[in-house]
Amino acid sequence: MLRVVSEELGKPVPKFIEDIGLDLASHRGVVAVLFYGNVLRDTEAIGLIDYYVLTESDSAYHGYGLGALINRLLPPNVYHEAFDDRRAKVAAMSLSAFAHRMRRDSWDTTLWTRFSQPTRLIYVKEAARDVVYSAIAEGWRTAAFWADALIAAEHQRATSRWAALFTQTYNVELRPEGGRDRASRIVETSPDLFNQIDSVLPVERLSPEVMRNIFRGWRWRRAVGKPLNILRLLKAAITFRGGADYALSKLERHTNGQLVLKPWERRYPWLAAPWILVRLLKFRR
Repeated sequence: MLRVVSEELGKPVPKFIEDIGLDLASHRGVVAVLFYGNVLRDTEAIGLIDYYVLTESDSAYHGYGLGALINRLLPPNVYHEAFDDRRAKVAAMSLSAFAHRMRRDSWDTTLWTRFSQPTRLIYVKEAARDVVYSAIAEGWRTAAFWADALIAAEHQRATSRWAALFTQTYNVELRPEGGRDRASRIVETSPDLFNQIDSVLPVERLSPEVMRNIFRGWRWRRAVGKPLNILRLLKAAITFRGGADYALSKLERHTNGQLVLKPWERRYPWLAAPWILVRLLKFRR
């Protein structure tokens, strides 16, 4: 299975994607840089380029201040970087925390959801290579396990089950876009990946008693998912460098350009937030 993971992660990327990733890799404490998200599925897409920076430790990357502490408590730290005419959203967390959240028993569904989708490995230190491959493979196993447990039998071993799984996981989160539409788009653009995961991971047949425990566990994950997202948003409001521009660009994109921001609203986004909220409600957003 690790061979299949390495082949998937090692697929080529456009040069500008690689150049930005290698620039991020030059920062202290970085052991790996992953590229994923909307721009991977469509390199012509307008928007931020998504990277995950994996580090030796929080202190190795952030130093011994507040940044390391809050990333240890609630990873990842997220920030915005500008590279010529492109912008990147960079999430940073330690490799050990990343690997832990790929496991089946993790309460955080976001990591294994993201990285059971198309991903490219831009950079990795040789000493960390096997750990990164193993973490992604574990994320695939976790996603397949929850798909086997949660998705109806008629969807088994078909890309439709992956769309159904991602709809479930996105419903656990707070997202501006519809979970079902987003999930379908992801699967439709990369069917080979999901067929490949199915080919290396056999279906688990689970007893009724085990299934009852699994459903109970998923209900707890649904219960904590949105509060966890809210805590991350509150943290990002304080720590996300360039976060206001990112938030405003997301609002404009997800209202199909209906939300035109005034200059003062761009300059003072937190002061403008109540007025922006009223207009979003008007658009039923």
